[in-house]
Amino acid sequence: MIFAGSISHRIIGTPLLGRKTSKLGVFTNRIFHEDKDIVEMGQKAWNRQGGDQNIEVFLIVKKLRHLLRSGGVPHKEVSWEKAAQHA
Repeated sequence: MIFAGSISHRIIGTPLLGRKTSKLGVFTNRIFHEDKDIVEMGQKAWNRQGGDQNIEVFLIVKKLRHLLRSGGVPHKEVSWEKAAQHA
């Protein structure tokens, strides 16, 4: 049995792995960009509606929301200027 790490090193080799890694980087960057857009649209909807009006159907998301509401720490408002100082 050959494990994934062994395959990339023994069969694929370093030059091909470099090309695969760059394609993987392009793919993940695109996914992160799409996620950022989705999060921003969700925030705009939250602001427009005055809160979360989604009816969640996924059990794991329901449990996560409950955990965050019951044990989470409230977000403290921070000015953009103060946030920029810490960046």
